[in-house]
This record gives sequence, C-alpha cells and structure tokens, in this order.
Amino acid sequence: RQCAESLMTILADILDFTKIEAGQLAIDATPFDLRKTIERVAGLLSVKAKEKGLSICLQYAGAVPRYLVGDANRIGQVVTNLLSNSIKFTHNGQIVINVASRETMETEACFLISVEDTGIGIPQDKLTQIFEKFVQADGSITRRYGGTGLGLAISKQLVERMGGTIGVESHVGKGSSFWFSLRLPVDTLRAMPSKESYVGT
Repeated sequence: RQCAESLMTILADILDFTKIEAGQLAIDATPFDLRKTIERVAGLLSVKAKEKGLSICLQYAGAVPRYLVGDANRIGQVVTNLLSNSIKFTHNGQIVINVASRETMETEACFLISVEDTGIGIPQDKLTQIFEKFVQADGSITRRYGGTGLGLAISKQLVERMGGTIGVESHVGKGSSFWFSLRLPVDTLRAMPSKESYVGT
C-alpha cells in the first residue's frame, strides 16, 4: 500500500509540474475557510507523523481572517508538500505550523504560513537551489528518503502563480523553517473571525 501511495504521489507531482511548465495550471479564486484548509492537511498527515513519534502543532497568531478568496486546493497542496517534507526529514521532536498576520485590512489580508521542524536541516550552500526541480540536498538523500525532488519546486511555482513568495531558513542538525506568504481578498460576505490568537494541536 505504501509503495502504491508513493507511486501515486510521484505521478501526481510529475503531472502537476508538466502542467505548470506548459502554463496550463489554472489558479482558482473562490471563497474558502483558511483554518479548515490547514487543519485538514494536518489531520491527513498526522497519522504519518505519529508513526515516526512526531507531533504536529498548529498556531494561529494575530488577526488572520479565517474566510478568504483564493485557491484552497493549491494552498492546501503547498502546505501538504512542506509538511510532508518536514515529516520525511524529522526523526524526533515536533513540527509546528504557524499562521501569522502580516497585514490585515477590511478587504484584503497578507499572511504568512510557516512549517518549522527539528529535522536534519539543509547545508547553507544548498538553500538557494532547494526550490529547483529534481534537487535534494545531496544524492544520499534521494537514496535514503526517496521522493522526486519536485515537491518544493511545485510549491514555489504554485505560490508565485498565486502572487506570493516562498523561502526557507535552515541549520544542519537543528531543523528547517519553510514559509510562504500570500495576499488574498477577504471574503466580506462571511462573518469575520474573532481578533483573538488561536493556539491548537
């Protein structure tokens, strides 16, 4: 079953990247619930994390509007790629998903989502290449952990297609923090969330 899932993931990555390179990947703009989108991803990957003895913590800081207009599926895909990457390269500790407000106006919100882990980390000289296709930190990574080396490249393309930016900070032996920021319209037809900060697991 695990081999079949890995094969399906690889095929989906290749198909997505082919569409992106051909300029055929459409970005939707529909109302969605940001909190539910992120919690759904965390829930789906929590089983894989628990199998490795890892915990996933969600933190919502500041007045990030819950209801926005954008492509929930593609945002979920980026979070999935970043979280899967963290789970793959983390052997103990926890992974934290942070959602933080950068700027919130009545009709528009700029927010940052980061995935922070306590994994193996990435050498500084590899950080500038990590979002390129078929790139992993070194050849032994592919042999030991598998994967296509497309997940981060796809994430970069998706974020940029949505008008955002993506980046990473990492230290070998300490862990990595992958992040992306987006500016999206607020769904003003739905109730605005409470201004309180949310912390959950």
